[in-house]
Amino acid sequence: MAYASFGGLRMSLGARSSWWHSAVVYEIYPMSFYDADGDGVGDLRGILAKVDYLAHLGVDAVWLTPIYPSPWADNGYDVADYLSVHPAFGTLEDLYALRDALRKRGMRLILDLVFNHTSDEHPWFQAARLDPQSPFRDFYYFHPGIRDEDGERRPPNNWGSFFGGSAWTWDEQAQAYYLHLFDRKQPDLNWDHPPVRRALTDIARTWLVRGAGGFRLDVINFIGKPRGLPNGRPEPGSAYAYDLDLLDREKVERYVGELYRVVKAQNPEAVVIGETPGVTLEEALRWTRLEAPILDMVIAFDHVTFDGEGGNKWRPLPFDVGRFKKIWTRWQKGLSGRGWWAVYLGNHDQPRPASRYVRDGAYRAVGAVALNALLLTAYGTPFLYQGEELGLPNAGFSSLAEYRDVESRNAARLFREAGMAEEDILALLGRRSRDNARVPIPWTDDPAGGFTRGNPWISPHPRAGELHVARQLADPGSLLAATRALIGLRRAFPAAAHGPFVPLEDVGGDVPPEVIAYLRPAVPAEHFAARGAEAHPFAEPGSGGAREISRDSPVGRPGTLLVLANLSPDSAAVTVPEWLVAVDPEPVFCSQPTEGAVSPSGVFEYGVLWGARVPSGRAANFPGVCGAEGSCEAYAAERCLGSAARLRRGPLTLEPYEARVYVLG
Repeated sequence: MAYASFGGLRMSLGARSSWWHSAVVYEIYPMSFYDADGDGVGDLRGILAKVDYLAHLGVDAVWLTPIYPSPWADNGYDVADYLSVHPAFGTLEDLYALRDALRKRGMRLILDLVFNHTSDEHPWFQAARLDPQSPFRDFYYFHPGIRDEDGERRPPNNWGSFFGGSAWTWDEQAQAYYLHLFDRKQPDLNWDHPPVRRALTDIARTWLVRGAGGFRLDVINFIGKPRGLPNGRPEPGSAYAYDLDLLDREKVERYVGELYRVVKAQNPEAVVIGETPGVTLEEALRWTRLEAPILDMVIAFDHVTFDGEGGNKWRPLPFDVGRFKKIWTRWQKGLSGRGWWAVYLGNHDQPRPASRYVRDGAYRAVGAVALNALLLTAYGTPFLYQGEELGLPNAGFSSLAEYRDVESRNAARLFREAGMAEEDILALLGRRSRDNARVPIPWTDDPAGGFTRGNPWISPHPRAGELHVARQLADPGSLLAATRALIGLRRAFPAAAHGPFVPLEDVGGDVPPEVIAYLRPAVPAEHFAARGAEAHPFAEPGSGGAREISRDSPVGRPGTLLVLANLSPDSAAVTVPEWLVAVDPEPVFCSQPTEGAVSPSGVFEYGVLWGARVPSGRAANFPGVCGAEGSCEAYAAERCLGSAARLRRGPLTLEPYEARVYVLG
C-alpha cells in the first residue's frame, strides 16, 4: 500500500511549526521520581540517572514541577527563592548536568514558574510584613480589614482559599490581613504593581540564560484580581466564594502578554505554557491565536472538573463517558486549526486516569492503553505524567496518616469536623486526593519499589511489586511498551500532531456516546479551518441519493488517521461511513481486552492484547523500536492487526475499552 510522504506538512504550517507542536512532554514530580542519594526524597541526580529511560520512552521535553527552595507547605509551589535549587533536590550544577544530558538526547527542559504567589518565607514577603513603608509592601495584597456591626474585625471580602477556609489571614507583624488564594503560607503577588512584573520577568530571563527550554506558568490567570476585590458568589453550603468569573481577563491578557513578549524576544524557541483554571474555549482561542498570542498553549480544566458536583472535586459524580466525550470533542474541534492546548488526562494535581476514567477495575490495564491512545492521537501537545506509561492506578492509602498533601489533609480535617466517618473520608481521598499521583515511581520490586535506599517521604504504591518499570521494560506486551509504541506512531504520522480534529459523526459515521471516534486528516489544521465549508467531505448526492467522498476532500488524503476508542466496560457498535470503508485504511494500532495474562510476565490483573505496526518508509521515526527499512511490528501485531481488523460494511463492534488506529493509504 502506498503512503503520501506528507513531508512538507511542517513547513506549510508556518507559525504552527514550532518544536512543541509535534512534541510529547513528560511531566516529572521530582520528589517522587527517583532518589539518588538515599534520603527518601527524589532529586535531580535521580532524574539524571533515568535520562536514558526517558529517551527510550521517546518523549521530546521534560517538565519539572518546582525545584526551588521552599518550606514545602504545598510541595514546592510555595517558592522562597526563584533562582536557586532546593537542597533536597541538589544544586544548580546538578540542574545544569540534567539540562545537558537531556539536550544530548534531543530533549528540552521546561521549568515551572509559580508567579501568582510566593512563600511567606520569601524575602519579599518578610520585608513587606515588617514595614508598611517597605518597597515590597505593594508586592502583595495587604488590607486592614473591615468592622462588622458588632465592631469585630473581619477580612475585606468573602473569598475562600482553595485549600479551605478564608483566603485572608491576619498577620500580627503586618497588622493587616494578606490575601492567599491557596495555603496561608502562599501570599498572592500584586501584578498591578509594575515592580512585581519587572522582577518576575527578570527571573524568567535568568532561567532562559541558564538554558531553560520554556516555562509552565502556574495558575497564571489568577493574577487578574478584580479592581476593588469585591465579594463573590458563595459556594452552595459555604460562607466563601470561589468565583473565577471575578477574574479580570483584560489584566490577564495585558500582563501575561508582557511576560510572553519578553520571553520570546530573548528566545523565540522557548515555549510558554499557561495553567489557566476556569479558562473558556473562547479565551483559549484568543490567548493562543496565531496573530498575537499571549501563550503558546493553555492548560484547560473542563475535562477534569466535570465529574465533581458544581466543579467541586470533593463532591464526586460517577464518571459519565458521554459527558466527557462532549467536553473533549468540543475542545478538540474548537481549537483545531485556530488555537493550541496542552492535552492531558492526569498530572500531579489529578487522580490517576486509569482509576478516574475506567469505571470497572477489571479493565484497568486495557483502559489505560485506550486512554493513552486517546491522548497521543489528540490535537494539541500531549502531556504524559510520570507513571501513566505504566498504567498506575490510584494509590488509595489505608490510613489518613499516610497522606501528605496539604489540600487533602485540610479537607480531611474539615470533613471530620463536619461529622464524616473516617472510612468515608478515606474512600473519598482514595478517589480524589492529589497524593494518588504523587507516590514514588516503582522502578523495581525492591523495598520502596526501588525508588530509594532510605525511607520514602510518602508510602510506596501498593502495587509497586506488580507494575514496576523493570518488569515492564522486560515485557514486550506491557503498558510501558504500548505507550512507547503510541509515541512512535505519533512521530511516524505527522497528521497526529498537525492535522485537524474531525469527529467521525461529522463525516457520516454513526457513533454511540461511549465511543470517541475521529479523523486526523493529513492536511495542516490551519488550512482545514480556513477552508470552512469547503472542507466538507461529501460530493453532492448521486442519482441514488448516496453520498460519496469528494475527490479533493482533505479528510480522505493518504496519511489521514482514523481513531476509535471505546471508553466503556460494555461492548459498543460503531458504523463507519461507506466511503471510509471503501478506502480500506490499514490498522496500525490496536488494544483489546483478553482473558487472563497474555504478556510474558503476566503482570496485569486483566489481560490486554495490543499491537502496533509502522508501515514501510516510516519505521525510522519509530523511536528505537524499528530499523529504517521495511515495516515494523510491535508486540502481538499479528493477533489484532490482521485481516480481521479491516473495516467492513455494517456495524463494527468494539470490545470494552478497545482502541484502534488506522491510516489511510
